Amino acid sequence: MKNMKKMFTRSLCTFFFIAIALSMQAQDKNIQVEKLYTDQLCSSFKIMIRDSVRLHYHTDHTENIFVNKGTARMQLDTSYFEIKKGDHFTIPKGTKHAVWVSSSEALEVISIQSPEFKGKDRHFINE
Repeated sequence: MKNMKKMFTRSLCTFFFIAIALSMQAQDKNIQVEKLYTDQLCSSFKIMIRDSVRLHYHTDHTENIFVNKGTARMQLDTSYFEIKKGDHFTIPKGTKHAVWVSSSEALEVISIQSPEFKGKDRHFINE
């Protein structure tokens, strides 16, 4: 009986480890971020999005987006619009935003955030 409990516990731990790993892998496949430059004034990233980015906002950062590839539907607060290669737009700090890719290829953007973005100023909206 004791051995069965150990086996069950190990199996359960293995299951949760695999589930977490697969979840992280799925997120990695959806969004890929490459840091291009950073200093205390700004950070720039190349971001590839295959599916979507959940609704969120930045308390302390303004974000400038330049679309390099793909098409998507963008939400800024209560406004929705289509974005495509060559488009540029600014997301002022505090603005709720999300994106849903509509092209068969991934959406590729250059994101320039000011001041320096250290990854902590991203607040997701639960809807």
